[in-house]
Amino acid sequence: MVCEMKFGVWLPVYGGWLIGAPIEEPEISYAYVEKCARKAEELTFDSVWIADHLLNPRKGEQVAALEAWGTLTAVATHTTRVKLGHAVLCQGFRYPAVLAKMAATLDEISNGRFIFALGAGWFKREFEAYGIPWGDHDELIERAGEQIKIVNALWTRESVNFSGRYYRLVNANLVPKPIQKPRPLIWYGGNSEKSRQLVADNSDIDVWFISRG
Repeated sequence: MVCEMKFGVWLPVYGGWLIGAPIEEPEISYAYVEKCARKAEELTFDSVWIADHLLNPRKGEQVAALEAWGTLTAVATHTTRVKLGHAVLCQGFRYPAVLAKMAATLDEISNGRFIFALGAGWFKREFEAYGIPWGDHDELIERAGEQIKIVNALWTRESVNFSGRYYRLVNANLVPKPIQKPRPLIWYGGNSEKSRQLVADNSDIDVWFISRG
């Protein structure tokens, strides 16, 4: 058996990832993020990733953080080969059907390089600050599970009706579909036992995204 190892780069939407280090990091700007993405492609990295946060969870909410979707979309227009993903999208920030539409559009913009990765969300303060409904741990994961089912259905079916605990769709359709066929891979990010169970039970999830450290 031959195993293939691929390497990706987290783009510095916070200016960098160091905390309390004696090294001065670059100013937080899209220009620097784009420069890093171009360099990652030049060095033949497989993918680039952007954190999805409304407040900066690493350096404090008074420190800037670039918005994830707009930033990755812009990066897509200035690269040609490297794959593009979020690590990971927060389910609470976007309605699932709208998210499916956004993802299909980004897949077209990037010519099929988009990686769809979703998580439940954990940073309660940004939910409160931006007026986004919060829930307990299990509820957030259940919402993510419904979102994944909706996204998958809209990408692969002509018309979708869905009635869940949190979301409802009536005769919804999504055109155009993503470029990747039959659809982009669906990644789910989460380390808890509830997340593990979601991955085990949800056949729409292709990759379990686990962060360490």
